[in-house]
Amino acid sequence: MQALDLVAGLPLTADPAGGPVGVLRRMLDGWLPEFFRAMECHAVVSGAAFDWPMAANGDDPWPGEVTGVGPLSRLQGPAAVSARSLERLPTGDRYAVRLMGGLKFLEPDVAPEPAWYGRAVDDGGKSLLALAYVQLHWNQSWREIRLSFAALGYPLSGQLPRVDAEGLPAGTQRPETVATNRQSLIDAFVRCAPVLGYAPDAVSWSVEAEDDTPEATREEIAALLQKTTGRL
Repeated sequence: MQALDLVAGLPLTADPAGGPVGVLRRMLDGWLPEFFRAMECHAVVSGAAFDWPMAANGDDPWPGEVTGVGPLSRLQGPAAVSARSLERLPTGDRYAVRLMGGLKFLEPDVAPEPAWYGRAVDDGGKSLLALAYVQLHWNQSWREIRLSFAALGYPLSGQLPRVDAEGLPAGTQRPETVATNRQSLIDAFVRCAPVLGYAPDAVSWSVEAEDDTPEATREEIAALLQKTTGRL
């Protein structure tokens, strides 16, 4: 399924958090809990792989993840990855870190208020499709944070995370729901800058989408990101 990404490009000339591990600690402690519940961490640090929890495996339910109640799993427990988990992280000068987890957003077909959702449930409840990743890339020439909406861009795109028998996207959210989710998730995303110690105008903001994402969708999200941050 095509992805839709919000990207924060961090300056190479400033490091207020004290390096990539400091960035990750601030992300996990001060930023992500508002809207993203980290359940798995997968990283490569200067060639050394790191996975936490080590038993994380594909379609296994996360702790506190409840399936069988609709098209989305629900998260009813705390995050499985915390700043303390980073004690086991290798050290190096090149970091590629991916956090998998659940999002807090509005899906009125399931609940009337924003709630914590884990993954899209497919194939009769046998497959769990990730809705979102948070990624950190950090090396001498590239520093960025990326929030990826991995299942047809849902819920940022408004497209439901499912396809029809021909493999084409099937179903959309109501326009008012799309607007609510876009604003709340973009507001949460851009708060990474002050949490990490950057002025908002020191960060470059962008939207990236795969080729089969409707251009109008990408442009609408980019315009809202620009309005929220004052720049792209």
